[in-house]
Amino acid sequence: MTKMNISEIDPNFKSVRIGESDFDFYDVLESPVQITGVFWNKSENCFSRLPDEVLAAAGNELLVYLSRCTAGGQIRFTADSKRIALKFELFDNVDMLHMPRSGSSGFDLFFEGEFIGKAWQSDFAKPQDQCIIADNQPRSQRREYTINMPLYNGVRRLYIGLLPDSRLGGPISGPRKKICFYGSSITQGGCASKPGNAYTSMICRWQNLEQLNMGFSGNAKGEPAIAQYIASQKPDVCVLDYDHNAPTLSHLRTTHEPFFKIIRKALPSMPIIIVSRPNKNDGNEEYGSYRQRRDVIKTTHDNAAAGGDKKVFFVDGSCIMDGPDSSACTMDGIHPNDLGFFRMACVIGEKVKKALEICN
Repeated sequence: MTKMNISEIDPNFKSVRIGESDFDFYDVLESPVQITGVFWNKSENCFSRLPDEVLAAAGNELLVYLSRCTAGGQIRFTADSKRIALKFELFDNVDMLHMPRSGSSGFDLFFEGEFIGKAWQSDFAKPQDQCIIADNQPRSQRREYTINMPLYNGVRRLYIGLLPDSRLGGPISGPRKKICFYGSSITQGGCASKPGNAYTSMICRWQNLEQLNMGFSGNAKGEPAIAQYIASQKPDVCVLDYDHNAPTLSHLRTTHEPFFKIIRKALPSMPIIIVSRPNKNDGNEEYGSYRQRRDVIKTTHDNAAAGGDKKVFFVDGSCIMDGPDSSACTMDGIHPNDLGFFRMACVIGEKVKKALEICN
């Protein structure tokens, strides 16, 4: 058999010149990297957060699109390359009026909890691009990196580019405990300036946790099928940030506690942190005021605690952004900016830390 060069079979592996450097690109699906928070969906030819059968059971067609958004998806790898590049093809052209493209459709890179660089489409007309995401990295040692994937876009292809004669490997830091977040557009990451600035990503970075992000913009409505899927993933801790997307106060009352109970029945010893919505904007009479909705959510916690559940915790979201210039924490009175997400991560993250300590 004639020996073939992989670049002759798949042109994506050909050395590509960006600026002054040549890069060898590696498909994340065919390399030793670790992918968490998303999986490859063959039927959709993209990464996804929910299997097709769960989407069918949930009965919400809008979840099909949202499940392709890669919020919480991470690529962990080691490399000894002075420069690191990305080549990618996104699912769609997404440009949002209230959120930077660097957050909705961008990637960012971290090393040991420190931000290294970010990448996003340079030409909005084209959902594919290639660019340098890190420069001036130590060449003499293998370093472990984490790529955070876009919050409001899907990814069809993703390649990591290293300088010739560099080595790509999997993570060396070992397994992490897994945390699941369920909730609204805020949970999905709207409107962080980059993926790593979502409150969910901050908590995971600070506490070295693997993220399963079940935030679905406008469409976290307490569907039992989603609760069953969360339970099937057996996270070590779960944050239920479900409030905003319940269309009425009655819907919230009807769905909140049953959603919790599905997860609790399947995972009786897992810590569950229940969070009410993180602002004090009152809704209309049908939607309910923040106090009424907070009371519904606290009732779920109180009923569980009264029944002997020692691993359920409550966070009053109405106080979560309190502090100097609290009005600067959102971009529209609802969706946090980076400051708002930081304050959310501090408050919820402290509860996550205590919950894990109690249960160890």
